[in-house]
Amino acid sequence: MANKNKKEKFGFWLSIITILLLLIHPTILVLGGIFILIDLLSFTGYNDLITYQIFTSIISFILGAFSFIVGLNLWKRNKKAPELAKIYLIINFILSIIFYIIDNYFLSMYKGLEEYGYGWGGMGPIFGSLIWLWYFNVSKKVKKIYGHSKLGN
Repeated sequence: MANKNKKEKFGFWLSIITILLLLIHPTILVLGGIFILIDLLSFTGYNDLITYQIFTSIISFILGAFSFIVGLNLWKRNKKAPELAKIYLIINFILSIIFYIIDNYFLSMYKGLEEYGYGWGGMGPIFGSLIWLWYFNVSKKVKKIYGHSKLGN
């Protein structure tokens, strides 16, 4: 059975999400976390904002590592990889909504935060997560390569 799975080609969309999770998301999240920490050097007097920034950086590093692990599991054709990808996408979806709301709260509280990137890009990860979740649920290619495995089995 494993031999049969190895012969099945990934296909375009599965290759795209694997590259996104293995390389692009981790890079963006880790660099984003680093840039957030660098931005902290210019913040003075915003204790709640500084705490939020440190928390956001930590979450970015953790999510970047998790994304890499999920992408690597997809690449290695681990039977549990689609379920791990769904977990990652659900977490990304929830965190994107939370951070979008909090970013816009800080935008309303402190003027001039737009220059630090507050309030931008929140909807992209939200909709992207939903689209990729849909893909993992309906894709015949995913079922051919990974089977119908669930995490608990």
